[in-house]
Amino acid sequence: AKAAAELKAKQEADAKAAAELKAKQEADAKAADDALAAKAAKTLADKAAAVKKSTTISCMKGKAIKRVTGISPKCPSGYSVKR
Repeated sequence: AKAAAELKAKQEADAKAAAELKAKQEADAKAADDALAAKAAKTLADKAAAVKKSTTISCMKGKAIKRVTGISPKCPSGYSVKR
């Protein structure tokens, strides 16, 4: 009877250790997934920033010409876009 009780206690301890190991592995897998998702989001943000190209327009006011560069450039007050 004593040997059976010891065997049962050992089996319960082994089951508990296995459950803890499985929980740790799941936590590690989730952390890896989160890190991968963050890296993918950063890559997408970098690509989105690269897609936005700056353009240059020429703006006129009389004979004066100014060049304005930007993602969506606008002429200064009093200037109009040179066509």
